[in-house]
Amino acid sequence: RKRRPWNVTKLRASDTDFDRFLGTYMRDQVILVSGFPVTSPIREHAPRGGRGTMVDLALLRRFYAEHPGVVKKTFFVEKTTGAKAPASSASTDSAVQILGGKRSPPGPWYASFVAQRNRAALAMCLDRLPFHAPPFLKPSSPRTQTVNHSKAAWIFFGKNPLSQPLKGRAEHTDAIEHSGTWHIQLHGSKIWTLRPTAELIKKNKALKSIERIRVHCKPGDVLCVNTRLWWHQTCIP
Repeated sequence: RKRRPWNVTKLRASDTDFDRFLGTYMRDQVILVSGFPVTSPIREHAPRGGRGTMVDLALLRRFYAEHPGVVKKTFFVEKTTGAKAPASSASTDSAVQILGGKRSPPGPWYASFVAQRNRAALAMCLDRLPFHAPPFLKPSSPRTQTVNHSKAAWIFFGKNPLSQPLKGRAEHTDAIEHSGTWHIQLHGSKIWTLRPTAELIKKNKALKSIERIRVHCKPGDVLCVNTRLWWHQTCIP
């Protein structure tokens, strides 16, 4: 009998609790949960605007104006093309060019920064999300199960007016110790290309035949993936 090709497990938000998530994630170290709202709830300390004021380029420009040091410290240009594109790699000039004015460059460009080590800056990002952490990551038995989240938010954003995908940095793994990362897609779409590491294949023999798989994330999707155990590259289609 011919084997069916292996794919990332996809679940609906309304049907996913911690136990269902954990069983699949511990085996595969990747799972996609779709169907979350992409508007933010009104929070006690959230900026004016309340529900519907989501993380977008306007908010990121405001974030840069209020916390330029936080942005510049970790700003990274994942990919640029064209004569008018921002400078490549880590660049303070790129941060100014993309977020320092009233409008961002027309593109194509793809950038990121990390909001961390600053409580007000981190809250400015998290309070605009539908949640501070996905509901399915809340253990059903808090006394015996715990989930700890790092106090950081890595924001990826970009523009791609081209007819071909805009790739980010080359395929890589994240060389930091962690048990997983979660990524919520708020606008547009993003394609992840994943390939299991030798370490992951040892833990899950079913992944041995996999070369590469693609995961297309759309607004309301949450991708949970161990970026230390999966080689990964992303692109903006």
